[in-house]
Formats: sequence, C-alpha cells, structure tokens
Amino acid sequence: MQVKSRKKIPIELGIFLIFLVIFMFRFIQVTLEKNVIGNLSYVQLLNKGMPLIEATYYDKDAYVESNVTIKSLALEALNIKSFHPIDIVLNEVPYFDALSRISTVEKPGYINKISDIVSFSLNDQSIDMKEQTQVATTDTSSGVYDSSLKKELDQSVPEVLIYHTHTAEGYSINDTTDENLNVVGVGDTLAKELEENYGISVIHDKTMHSISYNDSYKRSRETVQSYLAKYGNFKLIIDLHRDAVSESSKSAVTTNINGEDLARFMFVVTKNNPNYDASVSLATRLTEKSEELFPGLWRGKLMTYNRGSNYFNQDLSANSLLVEIGANCNTPQESNNTARYLARLIAEELNR
Repeated sequence: MQVKSRKKIPIELGIFLIFLVIFMFRFIQVTLEKNVIGNLSYVQLLNKGMPLIEATYYDKDAYVESNVTIKSLALEALNIKSFHPIDIVLNEVPYFDALSRISTVEKPGYINKISDIVSFSLNDQSIDMKEQTQVATTDTSSGVYDSSLKKELDQSVPEVLIYHTHTAEGYSINDTTDENLNVVGVGDTLAKELEENYGISVIHDKTMHSISYNDSYKRSRETVQSYLAKYGNFKLIIDLHRDAVSESSKSAVTTNINGEDLARFMFVVTKNNPNYDASVSLATRLTEKSEELFPGLWRGKLMTYNRGSNYFNQDLSANSLLVEIGANCNTPQESNNTARYLARLIAEELNR
C-alpha cells in the first residue's frame, strides 16, 4: 500500500506568513500606543469595513490636520517613519540619531487613553479672561512690540475670542492635555500679549472639544455660539490650531526673525462658508501686514478648502479665522514666540 506524502508548504510562503504575523503584531502594538480612537486612521479602518458609514457620515475635512493614518501606522510598524534620506540615516545609524536627540526630554501629559481627556463642558473653568500664568511677556524693546498700538484695557467688552477645535494638538508631540506643550498654551501667550501690551480684551476658551475627533467642530461650534449669544459679535474670533507635517518638513514651517526661531503660520478658509469673501479679505490684510513687518513668518499661502467641516465655524461671524501656528514638529517655544508676533499683527488690524 502506497502512502501519499503530504505536500510541503513552500519556504517562500512560510516566510511570508511569518512576516505577516510579525507585522500584524507590530501594527496592533503601534496602533494601541497611538491611541487611535477617534483619529483618522481609526475612521479609515471603520470605513473599509463598513462602507455605508463612510457614505453617510464620514467628513474628511474634519481630519485635515490629522497625521495618524493607516499608511503612517503601517510604516511605523515597519520601523519606517519617513522616506526622507536624512530620517533613514538617523534611523539606521545610531550615532547620528543619538546626536539629534541630545536636547530631547521626556514630555509629560501625553494622552495614553481616552479617559485622560476631560469630557466636553462649557463652564467658568473653561474660560481665561485675564489671569495668565507661566507665559513670558514680550520684551518691549524688541522689534515685535509697538507702543503706539497700546490702548486702555476694558475687560467689560471682549474684543477677541480664542478657542481650539482640536484642543489637544501638541508641539513636539502628537496629542497632549499638558498646556505647556499644546495649542492651549500658545493661546495663553497670544491672549496675554493682546491684553497686556495692546489693551485688547480677550476671552480664551479652553474647552476640550476633541474628545471625539469627528465631532470636534460640532462641539466648538456650540462654544462659539454660546459666546456670540452672550456678548454679541467679536472684532476677531480665532480658532487656533497647529498643522501636521513630517519631521523632515520642519524647515518649511520654521523661520528665524530678530534672532529667535519661530513657527510659521497660515490661515485656513473654506469656500462653502457664506462669509468666505470677508474671511479672505481679513486674512489677506493680516498676511500683507505680516510680510511688511516680519517677512517669512507667514507660510506664503492661504489654505483654501472647497468644503470645510461645519464651515470651520466661519459662517458664525465675518470676523472669524482659523489659524495654524506651526506644526507638530515645531517646539512649544517656537510656537509661543510666534504668538507674540501674531499679537502685533492683530493689534495692527484692531487698534489702528
């Protein structure tokens, strides 16, 4: 009786299967570390599995600043964070990588789980109208400040509203609730500069709007509407964000003025906004003044989308702008430096 021998699995297939298992294990590990719940990669995975949800609910413009995608997770799982040659050298030659990290310190406040984020609420603790702490004041002898723009502060009539749709966006880190490292801290600097150096009364709202990324604009819209109902219109409403770019693109979002490094800024508008023309006009005046006073600080483009999520709330006021100060690869210091320059530009617009 002849016994048939079982077919052997080709060695190539075996290697591929082993590689696939290792890759999937690593992919899951990276995904858990990134806490992707509510972020773009998470939504992409859901959309692939449930196309009906994508067709009826997915709003891609809500994720314009998200740099955590399925592609980025897959590349990191393969230990490839960028195809830029410098990044590859840093990754493959430990000596150079060590040199690049000498100044790197542990950054507290990283969001490890969704429960670390305080649920959405609008209350007195969310608002900072006057007292700002741990924010350096502008050196009035520097090239940033202009004393002729200062007026007497009247806090009974708020002129500027600052808020953050993506409240946890961090600098030198992805997402964090630590205000020393995220856009809220930059908002603190901007508010303090406007009040102390230019007499412009500010409401700085710190409500956590991005506990669910896809609902961020819905939540921040409620915040803006509540302030408009209470105070009427503001002379300027700023939704302060930071951009998301690769580490190799840092030179494109960084400049040096008056001997200090600054994160470059840009404005974002959307064509489906009923106040589109007014938004463009306001952004143009500010960027032209920026080019006149601080060449290179503006990124040189007005980022325009055909359709913005909830109009980026810019339909609520003709004086509303979304500003991106720097990007994830900029440092908190670079971004806070920029806030001082932006305060000067705002004073040029409001106090002339």
